[in-house]
Amino acid sequence: MRYITLFFSAAWVLGVVSSQTIALSSSGMTVLKAVYGASCGTGRALADEESLLTDYVKALCDGRDVCSGVVDVDILNGAIGSCDGDFHVVAVCDHGELRSYSLDGEAAGDEFTIDCRSREIPAARQHPDWMGNMGDVLVNKTIKQLRLAGTHHSGTFSFNMFLYHLAKCQNVRVGQQLMAGVRYVDYRLGAMEEAYGARVVHGVFYGQLVLADLLEIWAFSQLHPREFFIVDFQHTSTLEMSMQRQLSVWLNVLFRETVINRWTIGLTEHTMGDVWGSGRRVLFLHDRPTSTQVWPRGVIYARWPNVCTGETLDEHSENELSQIHVHHHQLVILQWVITVRFQCLTSLYGRSLDIREEGMLWLQQHNHPFTIVLTDFTLQPLEEAGLVEQIIEANRHVDA
Repeated sequence: MRYITLFFSAAWVLGVVSSQTIALSSSGMTVLKAVYGASCGTGRALADEESLLTDYVKALCDGRDVCSGVVDVDILNGAIGSCDGDFHVVAVCDHGELRSYSLDGEAAGDEFTIDCRSREIPAARQHPDWMGNMGDVLVNKTIKQLRLAGTHHSGTFSFNMFLYHLAKCQNVRVGQQLMAGVRYVDYRLGAMEEAYGARVVHGVFYGQLVLADLLEIWAFSQLHPREFFIVDFQHTSTLEMSMQRQLSVWLNVLFRETVINRWTIGLTEHTMGDVWGSGRRVLFLHDRPTSTQVWPRGVIYARWPNVCTGETLDEHSENELSQIHVHHHQLVILQWVITVRFQCLTSLYGRSLDIREEGMLWLQQHNHPFTIVLTDFTLQPLEEAGLVEQIIEANRHVDA
């Protein structure tokens, strides 16, 4: 193991433990990365005391089917200093799925459990290496010519509060979405006043700390190096600048060696051969880019349908199809999503499933010309192959 110590001038300190080469245990689970994030007035750096956190996590989790215990943040603060922080672990089960856990510093002493005993996604619906397995088909295709399945409001799987059905758009965690073949994930970020760090938001609803999802994304990118995917941060205007900088720190620490930085030629001109040759396979988009780690969202075109019936959604998609030639320098997203409105108040989950078959048929009839197709509850129902598999297969029929 190697230990990374990072100083941040605004007094944010992020301690990260990582391994150069991932060695998975023969059974149970293996912890890939443990993070303790702290906001300390002194800006004190983590030194050799990092090993205390490492040993604590390994003793609880390594090689077991179920990882459980109580996070003793008092012990951690004894080594690090008096800080308000958050504890995060990401692990991989022996059947390849990712598990993560996050604990707010304020909830120190709460018990946590990571369970690897069963799959969250049926084996038949797992496509973690579909790009690598389709290498001879994809190698000369540009990023724009890819056909990618995307999840709308990808992080809202954690929403379980009152009226959550108006804001919850996915039912499985982002790591499981990637395992199932999704290659575009979509985030809105915000912050609760009492919380440390940026959280997933949808309207007035708040979800988990985004760092937990970033750890799963990092782990997937390490375990499946031939897969290219896009992480889109949008509507981040409510984030204070300190949290914007914090997000940049997280991206730099986790993805320094794999992020696709802004290159000198257009994004849409790069082939998958270029991506594989560079080893840089994660593309971050941001509506307020502050570093070369993230691309401006202007490289994509995505128009919100703002409709609530399948009929009006079909009309929207026909219009997008007629205008697609105008956006030849952008990655074009078709948003096959509905909006819950008062005049057609309904279950977002139920309506999303109702229009799924219609969407699949529409794409077949139009030979699927969009780079990304964005949907709600993308993997539902879990037991049946569906839109993701159709979009993966569409890559075999796009001329390079």
